[in-house]
Amino acid sequence: MKISLNKTAAVLVLIFVLALAMRAYQLTFFEFKTDQNTAISLGLEARAAHFLIAHGMRASLGVDNPPLFPIVMGVLTAVTVDPARLTFFFFIINLLALALAIVLFYCTLPRPYAILAAAFLGLFPAFTIYSNNIWAQCLLPILIILFYISLYRLIKFELWQNFIYMSLLAIVAAQIHASGFFLFILILMVAIVYWKKIDRRLIFVSLVAIVISFLPYVMYLLGNKALGKSLVPDISTQIFTLHLRMASFDFFRNYFRHDLNQILKFITGGWRFVLCPLAFIPQLFFIGGLVEYFRWLFKGKIFDQSEGSLQEYPILFQISGVFILIVTLGYLILRVPTPMHYFIVLFPAYSILTAFGALRIGRFVWGRCLIVLSILATLILLVGVLRFLDRAGGHPSEYGVSYKSLIAWQREIQEKKIPGQCFDLKVHFIGSGKADVPAALAVLNKNNTCSVGDKIIPAQMDISWNDKSMRYEHKWSYL
Repeated sequence: MKISLNKTAAVLVLIFVLALAMRAYQLTFFEFKTDQNTAISLGLEARAAHFLIAHGMRASLGVDNPPLFPIVMGVLTAVTVDPARLTFFFFIINLLALALAIVLFYCTLPRPYAILAAAFLGLFPAFTIYSNNIWAQCLLPILIILFYISLYRLIKFELWQNFIYMSLLAIVAAQIHASGFFLFILILMVAIVYWKKIDRRLIFVSLVAIVISFLPYVMYLLGNKALGKSLVPDISTQIFTLHLRMASFDFFRNYFRHDLNQILKFITGGWRFVLCPLAFIPQLFFIGGLVEYFRWLFKGKIFDQSEGSLQEYPILFQISGVFILIVTLGYLILRVPTPMHYFIVLFPAYSILTAFGALRIGRFVWGRCLIVLSILATLILLVGVLRFLDRAGGHPSEYGVSYKSLIAWQREIQEKKIPGQCFDLKVHFIGSGKADVPAALAVLNKNNTCSVGDKIIPAQMDISWNDKSMRYEHKWSYL
């Protein structure tokens, strides 16, 4: 569909620009913890092994992930090992995913629906924070949105060759992170629903491609007897809470934990009593969208492109609903511990269902006012939180010490260093929270290499979180 210059397009461009501005701002003080440092190390190891590797990092199931992410990191580290430049790559990839999602919304959804879905996706916390992170999951959004486009074209226009495109995208996503395997369940459902229409050769070719691509990985797992060793004994209902947090400002309850209320007081003062209730309203929109999907599903439908169904339940809504259902049941059945970043695979399902729920009250004037106020409140609080993280240098619960702070401290170390000396540096994190010593040392020891004949000076940096001033502090000492 050709994009014309109209009011809807202008609003979507404005949303994208605002999203870009927030992501670019957070890029200046991004997270750098053990996971990010390990990802760089995995890339170096993949290069050392000439990319002949069969597995990646250990997953929550107690099984090693597939090998594509270390291979990607190996390619990237061949260009640079600078965390800032590597993070910029993830920033660009996720910005492209957001742009494609907004274009997809514009081309396939009614005007109000497209605007709301774009606002919830571009201006809300989860995918703002996850846009600037060296994580395997953060490579998934670009693949997921391409998968959405392929599935949409298959359902809407019966272009069956998209079945192969979907299979290839699922292969790449699953090879990057295990959460991508859920796409294969969606592909299986598509094959069942459209069995009489899809050319069997397309299904056969897709199946062969899947088997061949995963054969080395499966052989590795079987050879190491690593399947299913560490399943969690009890099914946790935490997954439902995490869905609500991924869809709203409540995302930061996981990032700041018991400090959230104090941080909100710090950044908004008394206005938090107005802004916070409004910012949590999108949770109700998401619940409403999910309930509507189940009402539609209970009618016995999975994908339906009849004119009556499409007017009320657009194809993107149908895809998002069934995908959230697959991922939720999958994690519950497998009993997998689910940190929030495991749900990055549901880009952009949250925003599509949340926007659908919001539209239900958007028919009323008071409903439209409530939607606008909830988006504005979320945006104001998100900007406030980003400014807080920048000023505070991170946070000990999840964010850790920001890369910007580590670089500033690394420069201080260089100022203390005199020719003919090098430091034997130790890092000590004081108090509870993130204690990512390897990541901190990887940055602080930059340019702290010892040459033959240099005098080695033992030193230590103590890093602590000040609860009163709400910021990271550091102290240098010679040992």
